[in-house]
Amino acid sequence: TRPIVRSVGSVVVIYPPTTRYHASAEKTEVFNVDIWLTSFLGYLASFLPNMAVQNPRPVLDKYVNKWLWQQQNEDGSWSYTTAFPVGDNDDTALVLSWLLSKNSKAIQTQEHKKRAQAALNFILENHNDNFLGFSTWENIAAEVDATAHVLNAFVRQQHLNLIDNNTTEEIFEECSKCFKNKQLQNGLWTTRWHLENIYPTSQILMVLPPNYSEERY
Repeated sequence: TRPIVRSVGSVVVIYPPTTRYHASAEKTEVFNVDIWLTSFLGYLASFLPNMAVQNPRPVLDKYVNKWLWQQQNEDGSWSYTTAFPVGDNDDTALVLSWLLSKNSKAIQTQEHKKRAQAALNFILENHNDNFLGFSTWENIAAEVDATAHVLNAFVRQQHLNLIDNNTTEEIFEECSKCFKNKQLQNGLWTTRWHLENIYPTSQILMVLPPNYSEERY
């Protein structure tokens, strides 16, 4: 399916349509993944050396970061789409993985810190204790890609001290156990939202040591 291309100010944002199951609605609908894609591209950019991110800095600051903050829900969460405002753990963690990175320069005020902390607390409050790891929505089993995004978000909040160290360490341990338990015999991982193994496997590799060093990102 051809993606939808829309101009936002001087920035062109691509919205590829996606089909995703809404646990709360108990049905499958097709929506654009504008929030997910924007935060995912920022997340990928956060792994670049700081020098490589300087050139688009005005665009990131004026449009991407501002736009993402505007999409945050009152409960601190983010959805994957502006068409469906109910937030979830995976997309909230993915947005935070960009906003909390030192490359993003998105945390500029105490209000930003407060809102980032609210998002982290949303993830903690919507964690299903019956499953090892984290899931998109509370009432479904844990997914390795969502778990990887949660791990990255909590690693990156450390330089701001938004969550106490004991809680962060518990999350590190649980996420590591989830990765170990769900790894396939061929060394890859699978997940609910993607038919192939490359995406979930890549998301885990991006947060395994040494990649999730607080000092590096």
